[in-house]
Amino acid sequence: MSRSRRASVRGYRATRIVQALAWPAVAIIIALVLFRDHTASQEAVLDARGIKISFYLQQAAERGGPEAKPPQITPDSTTIVRTAQRASSMSLSGAIVLWLDDNPDNISNEREALALMGLQFVFASSVPDAIQQMKTKRFNAAITSFKLGDDPEAGYTLLTEAKKIAPGLPVIIYTGRVSWEHEAEAKRRGAFDETNSPVRLFDLIVSIIKGR
Repeated sequence: MSRSRRASVRGYRATRIVQALAWPAVAIIIALVLFRDHTASQEAVLDARGIKISFYLQQAAERGGPEAKPPQITPDSTTIVRTAQRASSMSLSGAIVLWLDDNPDNISNEREALALMGLQFVFASSVPDAIQQMKTKRFNAAITSFKLGDDPEAGYTLLTEAKKIAPGLPVIIYTGRVSWEHEAEAKRRGAFDETNSPVRLFDLIVSIIKGR
């Protein structure tokens, strides 16, 4: 085989190798662009409040929920956008929620998303503080961490006290320790629900206040 022929064969083989390596990369880029455009097309129909709600829920999901743990899966942007779309036409003005948490920085994005709905909050950093608040104010719902300070089951403690002081008050346990066993036990003890998802928390609060 002549030198020019060998060079041509080597060039052809090199071209085929480059093509074989390039196509997966091109396919990934196309998929990413299509997903981005799909999400963007949904976000485009959001009003200003819906865009802000979507932003805060996305931030909360990426942070990892109430205990700021890295998420095990990538947050579902489409679900977040659809949640924001539904919420953007609603108002929670006049409703008040008791929120028990001793680390408010971990729930700042969730608070901002709900506050955009007109929801008001009363915050407590301990169970005794929350009990005192329940004795003096009426709430539409309560959100509590599971573990708080020296009380490893503060969520259950608040549930017990809420039954005495404010029967019928929906209490949501917002914690990173969710499993189906824990959720079942929380409901058995009287919780409205237990979740570690900021999007699920948002939906639960909206549903409670809107009576659905």
